[in-house]
Amino acid sequence: MSKSKIELIVVPVVLFFVIGQFVVFVARSYRYEGLSYRYMLNNLRRINIAIKDYTIEVSSQMPAAKDWADQIIASQSSILKGDFITPSANPEYGIFYNASFEGCDSLEMDANSVILFACCEGRWNASGTKETFLRLSPTGKRSSYLVTWNSDVYSYDSETKTVTSSSDGTEIKIDDLIWGKLEN
Repeated sequence: MSKSKIELIVVPVVLFFVIGQFVVFVARSYRYEGLSYRYMLNNLRRINIAIKDYTIEVSSQMPAAKDWADQIIASQSSILKGDFITPSANPEYGIFYNASFEGCDSLEMDANSVILFACCEGRWNASGTKETFLRLSPTGKRSSYLVTWNSDVYSYDSETKTVTSSSDGTEIKIDDLIWGKLEN
C-alpha cells in the first residue's frame, strides 16, 4: 500500500477516535455537573437538618454566626467538614448561614425562613444576611441556592429577583421568603 492510501485509512480512523473521545468527555462533564448540583443541594438539606438537631440539643437556640459550622460539626456526628465544601465543578461556591437568626428560638422559626444559602466567595463559618446573598449572587446562567427552615431548596434568578423550588418548580419572589426574626 502506498503512503497516501494508508493516510486515507489512518487519518479518518484517528479523527473518528478523537471526536468520539471528545464526545465522551463532554457527556461526562455534563453528568458530573449534574451530580455536583445534586450533591450541593443534598448537603444544603443535610446541614439544615443538622442545624435543627443542634437546636434541640441546645435549648432551641440557633447557632452563633461567627462559628456556626464548627458548632454543627461538634454536635452532629453525621456532618463532616467536607459537607460544607461544594464539589470541584463549583469551587467558588460556599455555604453561608443566615446571621439574622443567630440566637433565635428555633421553636419560633417560620417554615419559609431562609437558614442557609450557597453563593460565591464562601469560606469556613461564612455567614451573612439577605444583602450578602444578593451581593454575592452571580448573574447570568449560574445560580445561587438557598434553603428554608422546612428544607425547601430554591435557586435564585438575579434578573427576575425570583426563586424557584428545586422540588416542585414553583416560583416566588425573593422578598416572599423570611430573612430575619419575626417581630411579635
